[in-house]
Amino acid sequence: MDTRMVAPAFFALLVVLFLSAYAALFLLAPIPVWIKLLFGLVLGAFIAVMVYVFVQRARELKTEDKDDLGKY
Repeated sequence: MDTRMVAPAFFALLVVLFLSAYAALFLLAPIPVWIKLLFGLVLGAFIAVMVYVFVQRARELKTEDKDDLGKY
C-alpha cells in the first residue's frame, strides 16, 4: 500500500465504523420503526458517500505525479 493512502484509509475506516456503531445503537432505541428506517437510510447514505470519496481519493493518488511540489 502506498504510504499516502494510510491517512485516508484510516479516516475512512474510522468514519464508517463510527457511523455503523451509531446506526446500530440508534436502531436499538425504543422509537417507531419508520424513524429507525429513516435514520438507517440516512446513515447508510453517509457511509456510501464516505466509501465513494475514499475510492475517488485512491484513484486520484494513483494518477497523481510523484512530485506535486513542482506545480507550485
